[in-house]
Amino acid sequence: MVTKLNPQIEQLFDLDEKKQIVLNKSALLNILLRDEIKDKHVCVISIAGAYREGKSFLMNFLLRYLHIRYKLKKRNVTNWLDPADGPISGFSWKIGSMRHTVGIVMWSEIFLAELPTGEEVAIILLDTQGSFDNSATITECATIFGLSTLISSVQIYNLKENIKQSDLSHLEVFSGYGRLFLGDSESSRSPFQSLVFLIRDWQWSHEKEFGAEGGEKLLNNVLKSDDTQPGELVRQKKNVKELFSELRCFLLPHPGQAVATNPNFQGELQDVDAEFRKHIQVFAPYILAPENLVPKKINGEMIKVVDLVNLIEGYWKCLQDGRMPSLQTIFSVAANVQHMVVLHQSENIYDEKMRFIQEDDSKVLDKYTLIKEHIASKSAAMKHYNEKRKLGDKLTNDEYEKTLDK
Repeated sequence: MVTKLNPQIEQLFDLDEKKQIVLNKSALLNILLRDEIKDKHVCVISIAGAYREGKSFLMNFLLRYLHIRYKLKKRNVTNWLDPADGPISGFSWKIGSMRHTVGIVMWSEIFLAELPTGEEVAIILLDTQGSFDNSATITECATIFGLSTLISSVQIYNLKENIKQSDLSHLEVFSGYGRLFLGDSESSRSPFQSLVFLIRDWQWSHEKEFGAEGGEKLLNNVLKSDDTQPGELVRQKKNVKELFSELRCFLLPHPGQAVATNPNFQGELQDVDAEFRKHIQVFAPYILAPENLVPKKINGEMIKVVDLVNLIEGYWKCLQDGRMPSLQTIFSVAANVQHMVVLHQSENIYDEKMRFIQEDDSKVLDKYTLIKEHIASKSAAMKHYNEKRKLGDKLTNDEYEKTLDK
């Protein structure tokens, strides 16, 4: 039985004294295997970047939006950031020079949103340990970033003031796990989904305006390559474009001195700079409005919350020793989860076609007709399974096909 939890941060991944990744499996199962969400398709929003640059603070604005939009179900949310609603809170944060978040934490409340298609999806928020805090190794930083990016459908890359070449270099190192997927010659898809460069404390709004339009101009300039640039930089830009199926950018102003320097600041919105409040009110729906939500996919197939649980456990097993896993190891995790997704789709096709037997008790079928309907339904299910392009080798495909054939 899944335990009911009050909304709070839950440690999803931690680091032990040997700097090895530890999965909090009980929290994972308690949060994600609730009956009301486990069979929903899922959107996973994560944030990553250098330490002490306001990631957790930012996530609380997204949390406030989710609460107003999807929990209170207020459709008029153009002015969702009302000081009268109280200070922002949720993810733990504090002013100072020392690292605060460790590993990867998850907000325990999962929000349900209705897409424009009418389908209801689950939304999960993840916050990650900051990089380069003088106590973390490059391997540790790469593992945390890579793990959160493999899990998420949208990774927010939190950067200060601009996109620098060093940021692209770090992104290339941290996304090394994703490059393993590029070794699969049969897959033309990017290994990761959506990356949003979130530029904090943007100072040049006279050149490129705050928000998504200014961000797009900046991103286009940064990723543009020509013959005058060093070959290493051109290669880095090409790699970033290959790793993610979607690249976006958003420019935010400074939140104000009270937020940055006052140790007594507790999230009171009246102390946050008005210009920052104006643009954060746009950023939250830019990520979380129904029309902008990005469902988690594997090889183009949307996955459900229960599939995400299997994905998280699989990635943890191949990353927990802190070493870069082989292509076969990490690729097989995604391949097995995708095969399970397609297997369940095929089983549902069979069940739907045979449902008429249960729905019409008065209809008595002779044995011949029943067998005929069974064969036709099974054939439709097998056809769906075999026509889907899936990750993995023939051995993996045949193993799941045998399960379906039973």
